[in-house]
Amino acid sequence: GHLRLHELCQDTDRVSSLVAVHTTDDAAYTRISSSSNNDPTIIGSNRILIADVSRQRMTLDTLNHLLRLASARDVRSFIRTLAWGKNDRKNPTVAMPPPPPPPTP
Repeated sequence: GHLRLHELCQDTDRVSSLVAVHTTDDAAYTRISSSSNNDPTIIGSNRILIADVSRQRMTLDTLNHLLRLASARDVRSFIRTLAWGKNDRKNPTVAMPPPPPPPTP
């Protein structure tokens, strides 16, 4: 069967070490949500777990499971949103408008 991430981390025969595992904080979540043009497919309501698996030794079944999971969670759109930041990723020639000026006293 497929390995859960917790089992993958404990099995030294299949994995050397996880390089980085992060969860997005509230500031990053707010920034990503505001830069996504209110597209609900970009990011869900739960936190995102990002793991660098570039140095991993894993079975083909585990790799296929991770790829299917990435597809189901739409990781591609999440990475694209992170890469574009505050720019409009759907129309890259047009940046998002600047914030309004502060009110004058």
